[in-house]
Amino acid sequence: MCNTPNLSFNGSTYVAFSDLCGFKKMMENREEAYGALNHLFKSVYELLRDRQLIQGLAVSDCVISWATDERLDSIVDFVGSLHRKMIHRRYLMQTTIAYGQFEFQQRIQLMNLGKQMIWGGAYLAAYLGNDRVSPGSIVFLNEQNRPDTETSCRDWRWKRRSSKNVTLCEYYWAANRREDIPLIRETKRLRKKQEQYEALKDLYNSLVSSRPVSNIRKRGIAYLKKVFGHMPSDPVAVSKFFKAKESWTRKPAWWFDLPIRKLKNNRQGVYYLVGKAKKSGFVVFRVPNKFFISKLRKFETRYRNVIRLHITAEGENPFIDERGNGRVDFGPFKQKL
Repeated sequence: MCNTPNLSFNGSTYVAFSDLCGFKKMMENREEAYGALNHLFKSVYELLRDRQLIQGLAVSDCVISWATDERLDSIVDFVGSLHRKMIHRRYLMQTTIAYGQFEFQQRIQLMNLGKQMIWGGAYLAAYLGNDRVSPGSIVFLNEQNRPDTETSCRDWRWKRRSSKNVTLCEYYWAANRREDIPLIRETKRLRKKQEQYEALKDLYNSLVSSRPVSNIRKRGIAYLKKVFGHMPSDPVAVSKFFKAKESWTRKPAWWFDLPIRKLKNNRQGVYYLVGKAKKSGFVVFRVPNKFFISKLRKFETRYRNVIRLHITAEGENPFIDERGNGRVDFGPFKQKL
């Protein structure tokens, strides 16, 4: 028999069912599917290793987890961290949480047989409800079943909404500030599923990536002040260096979102694009706003009324925007500093 840890549980608690979005499509490419599963299992292992109050089970593209301390914030901390780890590699999870009776039994195992029994209304509710939420979401399904939920949902990231006469409570795990929540809701309203899916990956990745590097803008602006001797009066956009595994283009890149209205309102001005260099320092582009306006059709402009740029940061063809269909070259605007 195999020696495995005893994870048996029997009682009322919070249970989460997390599903890897788009896995069926990924299976058309063996390497992509394997990479996604490998990152999922690694992420679950790293997160559970440091948490004594959460237990979990990873099966194929799904993760079932439950809080042994019967606390909503414990399970939300775990699934929120899982969502953040996955979006760093541009994978979306969707999670539903339910409260109720739950039982997990770790049965006797053999070298060629593994057995686990999962039972209870909380697991069933979380599992059945998962298909009804949008990619990237963390939703508490049956908050009316839990009398002390009000004290657990005081975080501003919790927002209630009604769906088919049922009150749901969604946790906006990627939001860094209250203003981010309307952006997420707006993106979820895109009608075409594939367009919505890609837009959500972009948005969540952008929000999460900005959290650990929240000082990148300050550093970029400080660099401009140092090299120019003063702070330029024109708008400045700063991007971290996105590695290939983090980037939408699967190449090292800088990511900039430029408000179209701001460009049109100041046609005679310029926009400074400041990208963090791979090792040290920054790369600076000084681009006339007229240039952006004249090339508008060649850029990606479908999301949030902005020009979305993914400019290659290195390689054979650096400084090319590979997000839009025009492959616009920003090389001529690179400053020699």
